[in-house]
Amino acid sequence: MDEEGVFQTKSSKDDAQPRVNNEPISIADTKMIEAFGVPLLNSDGIPRNDTWGKFWERMTKLKGKLYILPGGSVAKEFIFLYDKEISDFADGIKKSEAYICFPTLILQKNKNIKKTKDIRVLLKRRLQMWREGLFEELIKEAEVCDRKLPNSSGKMSEEQELKFFSNLILQGRLREAVRFITDRQGGGVMSPNEEAVKPKDKTVFEVLCDKHPEQKIPEADDFIICENIPPLIDVDITAAHVEQAAKKLSGGAGISGFDSYQLQRVLLKYGKQSENLRESFAKATRFQANRILEWESVRASKAKRLIALKKLPGVRPVGIGETPDRCFEKIMGIVTGDDVKESCGSDQLCSGVEAGIEGSIHAITKTYQENCNDGWGLLLTDAENAFNSISRPVFLWSARILWARGSRFLFNSYRGYAVLIIRGASTYLFSKEGCTQGSGLAM
Repeated sequence: MDEEGVFQTKSSKDDAQPRVNNEPISIADTKMIEAFGVPLLNSDGIPRNDTWGKFWERMTKLKGKLYILPGGSVAKEFIFLYDKEISDFADGIKKSEAYICFPTLILQKNKNIKKTKDIRVLLKRRLQMWREGLFEELIKEAEVCDRKLPNSSGKMSEEQELKFFSNLILQGRLREAVRFITDRQGGGVMSPNEEAVKPKDKTVFEVLCDKHPEQKIPEADDFIICENIPPLIDVDITAAHVEQAAKKLSGGAGISGFDSYQLQRVLLKYGKQSENLRESFAKATRFQANRILEWESVRASKAKRLIALKKLPGVRPVGIGETPDRCFEKIMGIVTGDDVKESCGSDQLCSGVEAGIEGSIHAITKTYQENCNDGWGLLLTDAENAFNSISRPVFLWSARILWARGSRFLFNSYRGYAVLIIRGASTYLFSKEGCTQGSGLAM
């Protein structure tokens, strides 16, 4: 960090300035301009000198410990203001930093306030501060509260585990509760500064760097040949699609700390306020799906919290995206997913083909049993770092041809380098090649 506590980004020869006049300088640029009208930015974007960009930078350093939003008038006022921020983003009035920061600054935990009655009073005051535009005061208050919260001590005591399990059950998060109590979360989270088990001569942070390579320049032969590129058709998205996606939300919180349980409640549980919010989410999804956006407008929403899990041996990178963005991705999957299944067919069983994997297992088993006496065998392979190594320009070009209705949303998600934030590390990483860890559309 520098003297002001701002993260320094990991330097790279490929961290170029935004392109001038959109002039193509490679076959990848030529293909992107042909497909989308503009090239990839191949940068994390312009420096964050605007006010909200600086607020977002400061927010990323918080632990992400938030109150569960209480019901009643406080919840309705919270949803009303959150709805306005999402709507302003969808209208192009504000960048994504504002609606990403809103839940964090309002729901930031204060270790000395625990009773529901007192929490309501605290949140009402913060909501009024937001209405009055006292954003600097809100971020300073959040920073003070965050510093006073205890650091995670790692392994929970038996009493803490039981309490955590009970809270998950009471919230209706049965799947997460079962995974937690049966210890199916994996080998645990690793610190970025600890020594990696494999390879032993590197830290976990260095291993994560290796797993996020620089973007390679593809060859012309890597791109699908297409004489007539399919027309771009606008996607129709309604509040009903948002409701359907919200019911399927799951998983933890991204950088902001606003998790799927919280977002699901505000989208579904509060009558007219939730209905209005669903309309704004539908508008925000159309905004990203039906036009090409400047990377700066969506950069904060595409950032991911990157954690390293023990792979026993090795390091497994897991990216956790912001919950609203994961909801947008689910909506796109619901609306345009059939296009993907039709294009992929049996060539890619991860595209959503019903019972595709089960069917392939039965087919392979039957074929093997019929031919095993003739010297047939099976070869199991694992592609190292496959998702992060696939050529980004090539898959965007392929999506433009094979998944036209979803291609603009995908291009907007990958036009620049997504920021990957690792708590405990002093620098950011960037997703420069392949699919970003935590992307809901990766498959």
